[in-house]
Amino acid sequence: MTSSVCLAAQVDHPPRHCAGADLDGPLPLCRPCLDHATQAVPLLVHDYRDLEQIIPKPMSQWSDGQPRGSGEPPIPMQLHVEALQAEIWWLTTCWAEVLTDVHHLADPPRHVRRGFDVQWAVQLLTPRIEVLARVPAVPMLFYPHTADTLSAVTGGQGLLDLASAHDRARPMLGLTEPTYVLPGRCQAKGCGAAELRVADGSDTVWCDRCRAVMSRDDYDRLGNVFLREAAA
Repeated sequence: MTSSVCLAAQVDHPPRHCAGADLDGPLPLCRPCLDHATQAVPLLVHDYRDLEQIIPKPMSQWSDGQPRGSGEPPIPMQLHVEALQAEIWWLTTCWAEVLTDVHHLADPPRHVRRGFDVQWAVQLLTPRIEVLARVPAVPMLFYPHTADTLSAVTGGQGLLDLASAHDRARPMLGLTEPTYVLPGRCQAKGCGAAELRVADGSDTVWCDRCRAVMSRDDYDRLGNVFLREAAA
């Protein structure tokens, strides 16, 4: 049976932009999640390149190509940055190859640097976001963040994972927008947390605990209601 709830809403902490049960026709994701993926996927090329720039090199190289020590303690490698960069390469190329198989597109390039792999994959994926969302579960070996060696993963989940990789790259690169705390308590049933937030320039207010969302206009219009305890 096909679920009537967006894939992104079926986890403990869904993204705040997710519309939950408001699916976009036959697609497994809501329109806000599709729009977010549409914006995120093209930027993965830049994320991969920019992450490379913040990975410190363990040693210098002279013009003859031979490694030389600097006499200073080695700079610690940022393994979390390398891991995310590798994940971006894995996800983009893997899902691009799935689409090449399903739709008989041109084969991926061979024997090129990973940065070129990512560029090819993103160029293939970007105009086919909704096509990827419709891909049924396919077997994947060593899929990121899964405990099993072999997993069956849908294209919709692949889109969420691609967007998540971009979202995690932004704070590493210092590209997150300022977030402000708003006065008052969440009025979602059973919550009541004093954890209302809004991003700079955004029209969306969310609760950092339960992820309930509302517009900034509604927050301003309701005023003092948020200073009260929420009903259980």
